[in-house]
Amino acid sequence: MSKTIKWVKPIKANFQSDLAKGRIGELALLHATGGTLTPTDGRTGDFVITGTRIKVEVKSDGYDIDKTPNLFIEKYSYGNKPGGCYQALEHGCKYFVYIFAKSGDLFCFETRALVDRINLLHDSVNLKLTDVPNPNYTTRGLKVNRDLITDLMLEPKDIGIKYDSDKYKWYINYNRATP
Repeated sequence: MSKTIKWVKPIKANFQSDLAKGRIGELALLHATGGTLTPTDGRTGDFVITGTRIKVEVKSDGYDIDKTPNLFIEKYSYGNKPGGCYQALEHGCKYFVYIFAKSGDLFCFETRALVDRINLLHDSVNLKLTDVPNPNYTTRGLKVNRDLITDLMLEPKDIGIKYDSDKYKWYINYNRATP
């Protein structure tokens, strides 16, 4: 039996603006982790855990965590190419980190476990793909209730990262930007 894809009304995005905000978020995260993360060229992951070859992909979200129970998990980028944690898995990123920029709330996941759970949820609770149009392409993703993946969440220290949310928020505020 083939699965029917249900589309949700698109929300608008601006890739260049989102990219700039994401870069500020990555710099803030670098500041807030006190040297436990080392930046990469960004092509196959955003960071490595310092002193290792363990790759980490980071997704910054500009929404207020208190206004949504969800994480937006990008599934497709540039049409039908894997995006988000799916792309991170293809690039060999062991961990996928999701951060709410306004609050500094950080969620760490083992990438394979997150992808497996999202696939299971997509099939079992019928998550709907949401289109996020950009000027030259459309990103597609899923709004996943955090309660459905809480058991997968890891503490930063458990994956070798020190994290200070106050330092993160200070950096974002200092730069007057919200990724």
